[in-house]
Amino acid sequence: MLAHDPAILSGHPLDPDRRNALMNEANRKIMEAEQLEAKRRRKAAKISKMAKYNDLMTQSDKDFITRIQVSQLVTEDPYSEDFYAQVYSSFVRSRMGAAGLQQKSMLKFAGGAGVGVGVPGHRGAGRRENAMARMQTQVERMVKNAQTRQKDTANPTAANHFQGALGKISGRGNKAAPRQMLQVNTGNVSASPSLASAKPVKPQQDRDQLTEAAGRLGREAMNVADQGSVDRQPPLTHRQVQAAIERLYDTLLSIEQSNREIPPQDELEAREAWEASHERLLDELWTRSMVMVPVETSDPHPFISILSLHKGKRLIPRIIRLLPEDKITLLLVLFVACFYQLDVVREAYVLDDIESSGSPKWRDVSNQTDAALTILPSITGIIAVASLRLLTGLLNIMLGTGLFAVLQIVKSQPGIALLTAFMSRVDQLKHEEGSASPEDWAKWDAAFDGLLQVLSGSITLLFPSRRLHAALRAGYPIPNVDLADQIAWQFLAALAAIGSQPQQMAVVAEVKDMILEIVQAVHNNWITDPNEARLKLDNVNILLNAIGLDHTMLLGS
Repeated sequence: MLAHDPAILSGHPLDPDRRNALMNEANRKIMEAEQLEAKRRRKAAKISKMAKYNDLMTQSDKDFITRIQVSQLVTEDPYSEDFYAQVYSSFVRSRMGAAGLQQKSMLKFAGGAGVGVGVPGHRGAGRRENAMARMQTQVERMVKNAQTRQKDTANPTAANHFQGALGKISGRGNKAAPRQMLQVNTGNVSASPSLASAKPVKPQQDRDQLTEAAGRLGREAMNVADQGSVDRQPPLTHRQVQAAIERLYDTLLSIEQSNREIPPQDELEAREAWEASHERLLDELWTRSMVMVPVETSDPHPFISILSLHKGKRLIPRIIRLLPEDKITLLLVLFVACFYQLDVVREAYVLDDIESSGSPKWRDVSNQTDAALTILPSITGIIAVASLRLLTGLLNIMLGTGLFAVLQIVKSQPGIALLTAFMSRVDQLKHEEGSASPEDWAKWDAAFDGLLQVLSGSITLLFPSRRLHAALRAGYPIPNVDLADQIAWQFLAALAAIGSQPQQMAVVAEVKDMILEIVQAVHNNWITDPNEARLKLDNVNILLNAIGLDHTMLLGS
């Protein structure tokens, strides 16, 4: 390497620095060559060590293992069984364009059975096509046996419906075939839990009175005659709630699958059969949601129990999209009548205990509250187009549940968001000429005045910062407390926007001290963080702007 240097070839002596640089370069290249050689030797040794296992399995053995694994994926309805993967893969294919749309998302076999192949990969086209063809050839050999096994599985009395799923073992009465140690008696399998089989739980007397009042108002709002006393039932157990949610999801998937199989308009008989089947599924969805179960049946109501789980909360938007207008109204009436029974309302006090923040209970309530807020837009979307008469009835139903229940509702984030949606819709109707008759407005004014009377003396408790005042005095850091207060300021602004001048003054009078305290603290630079100071003033202005004022007017006075 050094011999190729021009300075060496010219015969002139090298200076020490130049010589050291050339020697270092030569040593570096020697070390790189040695490392490459060592890496090649390690790779060769590894290949040599693995070579003794070459051809241990024949191609027939590999195909046999593949058939065993794929046989568990064969189903009569591959789209529904692999629903989420198929929907995701359809999105991926749409982004890939024409090349992605040409790729198959499932393999179909004779008799309607098939297996989903998931999301399009990124390997070479030839290799993928060969793998798909080989899988299809292997699976087609055993589809008939898999379908027979599925029929046995559907029969709970078939004790051998898993027989052969993992292949066969030859030999009898030797070490390769040990005797069976576990006997499964499928005849004694208990049925799924039902409401009647639950252990009776004695409801509290005050909850009985609340549910009876809500039930009476709910029947009046839904124009349902009182059929006498309702048989009280214990609340659904956790297992029963999970089973009810799974049944609802099964029906939802069947409806969505039915929507993808709409026959053409010219096929009249097929179209009529599809409409009858689709209507049957919608009726099943409505029945399984248990909306029409009397309100007084249990506390919480079965429909509210479904909403106690995160998975159940996510059902609401999907159910509402499929219901007609009259059933949506019934669902909304029940939702408001039993809103105080929601877990995020009854356990909202947990979030006010700053000392327990981070505990499992606190995290669970916080997560459930976030989930409720994410699905609430589907409810507020109905309220956004509701008539004044319906809003009056809903507010009367909520007030009829009692003072304690209403205060519980307004102290929870979902509850105050729901009431804000009520007030925003009424404000919108006020600006629409002929939106309601004078009688309807008179009834609304009476209900609105009743709400203000319930809130009188407790408006400051709507603010999380005030409920956490003791923790603030103790020096506990409360992050984003002003952001948490914002929803309360918005609710008060909505109240003031639709109220009369005396009603506006009554609302402002209850928070006057809070407003002056915040404005003076910012004006006197007692709040060092400029972002915090700006957020506090923005919150105050939410209410003041609703009545035509601004915080600067207070400074001027």
